[in-house]
Amino acid sequence: MTAILQAVHLGMTYGGRFEALRDVDMTIQRGERVAIIGRSGAGKSTLLRIFNRLLHPTDGQLKLDGKDITNAQGRELRMVRQRVGMVFQQFNLVSRLSVLDNVLVGTLAQREGLSILPTIWRQFNRQEREWAMECLREVEIEHLAPKRATELSGGQQQRVAIARLLAQRADIILADEPIASLDPRSAEQVMNMLRQVNETHGVAVITNLHQVDVATQFAQRVIGLRDGRMVMDTTADNLNEELLEMLYGDQLENAQHPSDADARGHGVIEPQGNFNDASLPQALV
Repeated sequence: MTAILQAVHLGMTYGGRFEALRDVDMTIQRGERVAIIGRSGAGKSTLLRIFNRLLHPTDGQLKLDGKDITNAQGRELRMVRQRVGMVFQQFNLVSRLSVLDNVLVGTLAQREGLSILPTIWRQFNRQEREWAMECLREVEIEHLAPKRATELSGGQQQRVAIARLLAQRADIILADEPIASLDPRSAEQVMNMLRQVNETHGVAVITNLHQVDVATQFAQRVIGLRDGRMVMDTTADNLNEELLEMLYGDQLENAQHPSDADARGHGVIEPQGNFNDASLPQALV
């Protein structure tokens, strides 16, 4: 495997005072499955949002295929987000669109420039529609193509989000707590889908997880953050109780046996007023 994404002394400070990330050095290999774990507030979500450039780091560099993308803007930033896709805890589907149209949004990343007009007027060609349906078949929900996003269960909505990234032809999938709001059966299905995408397409998958057992079952490599610092980088097989106690401290029991109370809400984007860029998944805009 070769390196595809690299963080070099990354740091993130909010409001000039709160240091969410400190001096993070990390290299992600092409085709890797990586889980990032740690206590709440450790900086996991901040790190993924920097990887997608939804956030701009206050220190350090971010490299994609060896190229510095820390300050990417305009067309270069759109290309970064086409290659580095995001699955959100809250799915970020567009409620007024069908399942198929939500997946077709992913094909916009392949076009020169990004326009919402194809979405508004359903101006997608036959090849794009066939590809979107193939992506839905891969996550086993092609039969739901005509339904509105709001008609689907949480697990089904997360599969739509994964299919959208397949349509986008992303090289890296970032999954930010993708199963936090799902029941155990749906959570298992979603993690299996992410594994299948990784193994079938060679896409690197980096996911933040609260559940240690899920992280070790899914990932080849487990990275631990604590207080904004990377304090652990090991294989799933070598993750032991001593490392977990160092990482979680008195929160270890909750990480090993998360309660239903830890699950957070989920939903789809509810466009306000006229349909505009803000109504599309932010990772593509």
